[in-house]
Amino acid sequence: MVKSGLTEKRMRDRRFRRTEKAILYAIFSVRDYSSASIVAKKAGISRSTLYRHHKNTRNIISDYEKYVLKKYSRTIEKWGKNKKLRFYFEQMLFFIVANKKVILFLLKNGRTGIFEGMITRLELKVVKAARLPKQAKTVLVVYRGEVLGLLEEWGKSEFSDKELDKVLENIMYLTNTIRSRLLGLDN
Repeated sequence: MVKSGLTEKRMRDRRFRRTEKAILYAIFSVRDYSSASIVAKKAGISRSTLYRHHKNTRNIISDYEKYVLKKYSRTIEKWGKNKKLRFYFEQMLFFIVANKKVILFLLKNGRTGIFEGMITRLELKVVKAARLPKQAKTVLVVYRGEVLGLLEEWGKSEFSDKELDKVLENIMYLTNTIRSRLLGLDN
């Protein structure tokens, strides 16, 4: 039996991606995607094909959330070390724009945790790039909340490109503010 779910290997297969695109389109266009029959019919596939892709229709959202976060983690690993702080946030925002449809889908289905997952994965690099003290991770909870608010607000504009620079500038301002607060605590 073939294991269901999204993996990088499966997403490299052109037929799998084409079917997955049809499934996503179906979910975007039907109100009640809890019925496998409705989703499969709208996607133009059989129910068994749908189940080869996803364990059940309720898992589609969590499958995509896990997939995006794994893809993001792999992307972060490729960025290397000793980059400027702005680089990490620019790349995070570019990743969001590149995966806009799926991230909007997750947000519309109440999965705002996608941003928290992305920021959490980025925190270690941010602490090093901003030269923050090691104990900063505990103080970064407030910072994380502020950045989450900015990203969620940007998501309401459906990640418009013209808002991209503004969001980046606001994140950098927050980062500089938290850095000065944390470094002030160290003295």
